[in-house]
Amino acid sequence: MSDISTIDIAALFGEDHGARQATDARIGEAVVETGGFVISGYPGSDGIDARAIEILSFFDLPSEVKLSVASRVTNPENSRVYRGYLATLEQDSWAHNEFFDIGPEEPVPGPPIPGMEILSETNVWPGIEPVPGWRQEMRAYYEHMNEIAKAVMMSVGRSVGVAEAELQMRFRGGNSTLRLLNYPTPPRGMRIVEE
Repeated sequence: MSDISTIDIAALFGEDHGARQATDARIGEAVVETGGFVISGYPGSDGIDARAIEILSFFDLPSEVKLSVASRVTNPENSRVYRGYLATLEQDSWAHNEFFDIGPEEPVPGPPIPGMEILSETNVWPGIEPVPGWRQEMRAYYEHMNEIAKAVMMSVGRSVGVAEAELQMRFRGGNSTLRLLNYPTPPRGMRIVEE
């Protein structure tokens, strides 16, 4: 298996049509060769690590604060199904991780398919911020990553010959998700169960 490529995607945000086509071609090749790639060179990429560290401070909040915004899988007293906090930190779990999901501030109703309503849940926010301005930064980070993801998905589509207008129509009004992930060190002697 080949190594996963790192692709500078700056051209996806510029006016040079030829450079964008070349980037589309590299992305298409990477998807075929390895099924994935790492991106660099996108707007704001130079400060992304610092931003990520700030928003990941959510996981430093006390357990009771995180549980107050948990989905009902983690906290059966809550009504949330999808947006919010979820943890698999208990003994003999299939994983030892926790995550926090948000979507657009004003979600769009999905198509009339059973179960789709969970993707239209509104965001839920902890009563206290881990750092001042965290909620605002989470929203800004969501919007930023959503724009980067759309540019990459458009590029993947163009690389296989899908018309850009068709691609844009597919992404209009979407309720994409930003998921923060945390994999804390498991307690000594904890067993991870394979499913």
